[in-house]
Amino acid sequence: MADAVRRLDQVHGLDATIAHELAIRAMSLNARLVASLLTEMVWCESFEELPPEPLVMFDPWRVLSAKAALPGNVLPVGWHVTSDSIAGWIARQLKADELVLLKSALPDGVGSIAEAAEQGYCDTHLPVVWHQAVRCVNFRSRDFAECRLAK
Repeated sequence: MADAVRRLDQVHGLDATIAHELAIRAMSLNARLVASLLTEMVWCESFEELPPEPLVMFDPWRVLSAKAALPGNVLPVGWHVTSDSIAGWIARQLKADELVLLKSALPDGVGSIAEAAEQGYCDTHLPVVWHQAVRCVNFRSRDFAECRLAK
């Protein structure tokens, strides 16, 4: 969905703030879809309604909209900030022990978040917002293959 917004931006030259907003709203659609496919995952729209379950999928648009007005909580606007950085930002806000990225593939030949960002596997802002290891899960593989990226 966010790729469709990226294409619209390329064709129409959208204002950066509008493109960013539309991409985050598209991520909310993707997040809702994933939450519906993973029955053990709980859908959550705010930090205030955080359930005790270990697997939670946040609505990125609602969470970012609610927290953006707080000092120090603003993520930069641009295509270098994707769902990777948003997930890292949310995990950092929650003081989470782990960040898990559901991806379409596993990284090839990289061992750290910085290397993965350099190769385009994750966005370049993720190493700025998340300073711990990351577990990457190939959501398209039958066995949900995974790997860890060092900090």
